[in-house]
Amino acid sequence: MPRRSGTLVLSTIVIAIALLAPLFVAYAADAMRTYTVLEPKFSAANHVINVSWRYKNSTGDALTAVVDFTTDGDDIIVPCLPSVDFSETLAIWIQLNGSQIVPKDLWEADVVKLIASVEIPNTQSNAARLRIKGYDGSAWITLNELDKTPNATSWTWELDYTTIMLSKYASCDQPGPNNYGLELDVEHLNVSPGDYIVFSAVWYVSKAPFSQSQIDILLLGSGLVMMVCAAFATPYISLKQLQALGRRRR
Repeated sequence: MPRRSGTLVLSTIVIAIALLAPLFVAYAADAMRTYTVLEPKFSAANHVINVSWRYKNSTGDALTAVVDFTTDGDDIIVPCLPSVDFSETLAIWIQLNGSQIVPKDLWEADVVKLIASVEIPNTQSNAARLRIKGYDGSAWITLNELDKTPNATSWTWELDYTTIMLSKYASCDQPGPNNYGLELDVEHLNVSPGDYIVFSAVWYVSKAPFSQSQIDILLLGSGLVMMVCAAFATPYISLKQLQALGRRRR
């Protein structure tokens, strides 16, 4: 008798699992349908063709110097700003190859996020700005401006695109002069001759990691498991047996 009671309890548990499982499976399938992850789509380091330093000299004149750079993964690295007559940095201009990327490409790819970061050797205690510019066929226009006062030597800007915000990129469908397709201006950096700069900018798209076929396999597999559970439990249980088990426990 104890063995039969144990079998009865086990069968009851199996049937309960079979009855409740569809709720959990449906929830899991719905979560898989709506779940998305960020996937890198464009990296500035893959398209950079020029880096320029805009600065003021000791008499207050604004000058521009092309600087040496290298890339490492997503990083654009300026190893050392050149020695010049210097008083203030206005901006670092990072220009991307217009034969490879223009703002309209970001619109067509439906990017959802930009993550840009900077590292310098000095503490940035004043506001730094990232300006994203594109060429609309007649002039360079500002597409976005991101400001931050980090009080640190490294920091990150993040931009979540809305459809309306990104729609401005659609009109910039061609390279500007010198074949620059996109320009990223990092303004008011606390750097001077001899300093290094590490900059990265990556645009992301939203991707569903689970395909519909994977979801269908989950539903099919769970259905087969529930059928096996029901087939295992049914021969060992009946309503009268459940009632008898309940009376014995009282």
